[in-house]
Amino acid sequence: MSMADPTLLHSLTLEGFRAYLRSKTFDFSKKPCLAIFAPNGLGKSSVIDALEFLFSDNGTLDRLGQRTLNNQAGPAALAQNGAQTVGIAPVIKFSTNTGKVIADGDRKASGNQRPIHAAAAAMKAGFVVAPIIRGYTLRTFVEEHKSENRYSDVVGWLQLSPLVEVQKNLRLLRREIKAAAESTTEQLRLAGLLRAETDQTVLAWEDGAVIDFVNAIIIAPLDPGLALATLDVTDVGYVEVGKRVEAEEKRVGLADAHAAEADERGKAGGTVFRSVWKEAEKLFAEGAPDLDACPVCATAIGDTAAGSMPAIRDLLKAHLGDLESYNDAKTSLDAAEATATQAHSRLVARLPGMINHLSDDEPDGFKAAFIAYHAGIVEWPAADNPDVATITAELEVLLIGLDQEIVGIEEKQGEHTWVKAKASIDRLLKIRTEVALATRNAETLSALHDALGTQAALVSGKIREKVQSLLDTLQGPMNDIYKEIQGENARPIRLELPAEDDTNQQRMQLVIDFADDRQSVAPGGYLSDSQIHSVALALRLAAIKKFNGAAPLIALDDVVTSYDADHRRAIGALLAKMLTDCQIILVTHDERFFNHLKDQLAAKDGQFMRIIGLDPAFGPRFADHEVTDGMIVDRWVRGSRQPTK
Repeated sequence: MSMADPTLLHSLTLEGFRAYLRSKTFDFSKKPCLAIFAPNGLGKSSVIDALEFLFSDNGTLDRLGQRTLNNQAGPAALAQNGAQTVGIAPVIKFSTNTGKVIADGDRKASGNQRPIHAAAAAMKAGFVVAPIIRGYTLRTFVEEHKSENRYSDVVGWLQLSPLVEVQKNLRLLRREIKAAAESTTEQLRLAGLLRAETDQTVLAWEDGAVIDFVNAIIIAPLDPGLALATLDVTDVGYVEVGKRVEAEEKRVGLADAHAAEADERGKAGGTVFRSVWKEAEKLFAEGAPDLDACPVCATAIGDTAAGSMPAIRDLLKAHLGDLESYNDAKTSLDAAEATATQAHSRLVARLPGMINHLSDDEPDGFKAAFIAYHAGIVEWPAADNPDVATITAELEVLLIGLDQEIVGIEEKQGEHTWVKAKASIDRLLKIRTEVALATRNAETLSALHDALGTQAALVSGKIREKVQSLLDTLQGPMNDIYKEIQGENARPIRLELPAEDDTNQQRMQLVIDFADDRQSVAPGGYLSDSQIHSVALALRLAAIKKFNGAAPLIALDDVVTSYDADHRRAIGALLAKMLTDCQIILVTHDERFFNHLKDQLAAKDGQFMRIIGLDPAFGPRFADHEVTDGMIVDRWVRGSRQPTK
């Protein structure tokens, strides 16, 4: 087959679908076009429904919806009412013709799985513009659709959706960046932190005001002669504050270390050797062997006060309470020994930290003496306990001086300390860094917004130029069709985009110069119903003719409702004159329009069918081609709804 060969419907079968219970096939193999006439309610629109369902992405109809909620019938309404009772599975069968290649397929109209057939999907790929036009949607397109919706529809027909998506994304990005650049959330947060840190003294960041606060409120109570020149970690004053913090921490650390040493030394001093007790307790153990003499003093057992081992054991039994006291003392001694060992270990570990807090210029070589004391403690208990009297006396002198210094500082500065001062300055430094970052971010975002504005204007301008060019190519055919319906004197409709300086280019206006004093007005406010329908119909037909060359199908469902006889005749002539290269499937309840079509479309070899009744046990009944129109009218007048066999 040739790449230029269009795809057309070759056949269409409805079975158990909507109004059709029993199988009904429409054959397009010889006559590709079809017109069906029927009064309302006899199932003519079910044929158009079958086409919509066949090509639907979701396997349903738009007006039925996906679920049986909010007055939507859902997929269940696809099946004919009596299909389940008689065991007919609702289905649409079809075949397509591309050149000489026939493709068959079907789509089930019941159950949860209703996948589109590959042959239907292939034909649908040729529908740049939706091929189904229903009369009740035409006015909506002109009057109710927003300009953004019409723009989205038309750019889809023009196959420009990717470009428009770029345009939309640029616009959204600019909006978000602008909002971020203008946001004051971070600035307000930092201003709140600054006010809290400066006791409501500084309300907004200003270097001079913050430095004045630091010098007057934070540093002056500690040392009026010290001040910062700049709020920076390299500032001489800031470096000096750091040194003061280090010295302050050493003073506090010395007091803590002395207290710890005294505590641990006290624990060690309370230890009693218990090696003698360990040996002596064996004499008192139950079941021990008899002794001839005391193992300690060598006195014969017979010469002791008790006189014999049994007497000694009796004596021990008599004084069992004393032994219990001994056991308690022994347990306490064990605990004391363990405590002494732990205390010694902690003392050895903590003394170096205490030594580090002593200055090298301490009087009388105290630091050197303390180091020697530490060496002695390390060797204990293998060596004698070093003399602690001198060390203790010197420590007492240092602590007295330290206590007096602390009291003096507290009286002078209250809660002020160099540690707290430095911490406050450091918090202010952090706030300044964050303020600078927030300011840079706002400036960067503002510059980015301006740059994006320039780029967006360039991109939108190019897209606008392309879209308007294609709209112009569509505008001519649209007005040709519009004039075929409304006459040569009909004022042309224009498809216009917003002005170039409009930031929202994603709109398309339908405008008309209705009169000299009514230029570029919306058609809905000035045209009649038939003219409004004609605008929408002309735009859709022109788009289908121009863009659906790969699958030139047009399905029309009662599109002449608002037209008078002359305009209906004009539409029939339009279909015969301007859309001869399209496959047209049309249903109508207007018999005169149907007859006009028969007169004007004969050259297209179209099929013309009448539905004369709806049989619940069968479906729509079509009149046999041998039955004349007069016979049908006569039966209709007499009220007979019986189908002709």
